Amino acid sequence: MWTSHVLAIAVALLSGAEALHAGRAQHSRVNVRMGPPPAGLVAVSFNGKAVNVAPGTPLSEAAAKARVRVRYDCKEGKCGMCEVKVNGRAMRTCVSKVPKTGPVTVVVP
Repeated sequence: MWTSHVLAIAVALLSGAEALHAGRAQHSRVNVRMGPPPAGLVAVSFNGKAVNVAPGTPLSEAAAKARVRVRYDCKEGKCGMCEVKVNGRAMRTCVSKVPKTGPVTVVVP
């Protein structure tokens, strides 16, 4: 009986991995619940992966801390490859910083 459950889980995981590899998955829908960030830090969520960072931290550094891969090319804000949505606004991670207040939600394509 338990083998059918294990098989069903394996199939679901493989289907998700195939969708991600094929580019069909938009972003992870992981809900991470954290308490309020420590004083002086801002809670930033990258596709559901939450980290606490200091205001003014480069978004690229915060993404790396959250272990979220952001595509780059020029790293000067010119090409637009690193564009993400920060609280619904388009921003380029290579030249943008974490806002002073949070929580901050970042969607990486």
